[in-house]
Amino acid sequence: LLKLYGSIPEGQRQTKTGKAITQKIYGKPVEAGDMMPDWDLYDSQGNLHRLSDYRGKTLILDFTSYYCGPCRMAVPFISYFYDKGHGGLEILSISCDAPSQFAKMESELKGSYISLNDRDGEDGIFAQCKVIATPSFYVVGPDGIVKTKYMGLSTEIMNIIARADGFSWGTKVERH
Repeated sequence: LLKLYGSIPEGQRQTKTGKAITQKIYGKPVEAGDMMPDWDLYDSQGNLHRLSDYRGKTLILDFTSYYCGPCRMAVPFISYFYDKGHGGLEILSISCDAPSQFAKMESELKGSYISLNDRDGEDGIFAQCKVIATPSFYVVGPDGIVKTKYMGLSTEIMNIIARADGFSWGTKVERH
């Protein structure tokens, strides 16, 4: 792989696709303690959102895909918690799907929280953060620093959501 990458001319490495390939090969994953990179993201109406627009709030970033079964199962659960009252918490679902698939997901699975797409598929924010599985959840503090991250739909992330700012009912999800 590295030999093949070495044969790519520098000009092509500077293209959007080339940068994504470089990030996938050499990039460092975003970990707890790192600043979450800012990114251009779009809602289903084409409105621009940036992660920095949400500074000052605790963020749960839900990296998802239309074709991911556990991602689809998470929609009603996350909506339920979000609808309980979110105060200083914002949940952003970020899809790696093509814009047409993202629109389809929005129409079929619309949660009450914000759904976004970077229009770059797995070469965008997914590559920048080195997201290797969906769903993946990143908990980002009001200062933009990643507090923790989880791969998969787990009781741990469910409890993080339940304990986050704005959820006063304090329930704990138990494994059955």
